[in-house]
Amino acid sequence: MLVTHPDPNKFSVTYARERSEALAEELGERLVSVILYGPAASSEELIYPDEMSLLMVFDRTDQDLMDRLRDWLSLWMREGCPMPLIFEESRLLRSGNSFALEILDIKETHRVLYGTNLLPQIEVKRTHLVQQIEHDLKSEIHNVRTAYLRKVNRPELLLEAIGDSLAKTRLLMRAVLRLFRPNCPRSHEEVLRALMIYIRFDSDIFGIAHGLCSEVSKGVDEPERIAQVCLRYLSMLSEVSDAVDKVRIRRSKVW
Repeated sequence: MLVTHPDPNKFSVTYARERSEALAEELGERLVSVILYGPAASSEELIYPDEMSLLMVFDRTDQDLMDRLRDWLSLWMREGCPMPLIFEESRLLRSGNSFALEILDIKETHRVLYGTNLLPQIEVKRTHLVQQIEHDLKSEIHNVRTAYLRKVNRPELLLEAIGDSLAKTRLLMRAVLRLFRPNCPRSHEEVLRALMIYIRFDSDIFGIAHGLCSEVSKGVDEPERIAQVCLRYLSMLSEVSDAVDKVRIRRSKVW
């Protein structure tokens, strides 16, 4: 059964559930669960497709499943939805150590569209979260530094690299806040304000960089400004990374 979406611009949670149930009819017991996560999971309003983030769990991800899943995914992504996170059931249950950041974020705000909710069975230890935050922050510092060195004379490419990094760093800031308190506010701005209570960093650069990325045509004509924003953004990432290192050292004995 193929569900037809009534609004080409927005989705409803009901529509996403119907699409999940249609897939279950086709795959049977091979589909374990479909979970909507992120801001869309707590909304009762119509949602833009790019906010429709799914975690899909299967018994196995062999060639038979991938071939049968391909058409469903192709339509889902043509409608503007992001590629779902796809896991085998057994691997998801063992993913608290390697996907600590993502699992905690999904646990915080999610809605089961079909099947069994496996999230309560996944244990995420503080040590795993800190290790992933440290790794991801240092990786992002390396990526932004490399982008500056390679693309400073190509401001449009440097601006694109900054925009890509901002999307990743939003999730990282939420994860860093979890080192100090169990729950996070929904909005990125509230996360930054809350995090400033615990560590010192240049939170203003997020708004400045986002504004610059939103004014691409104007920004590309200002290569010096783009370079300075990139260096300031890089400095902010280093400040947060240093603060996380201190948290690890100070609290390592109680883990």
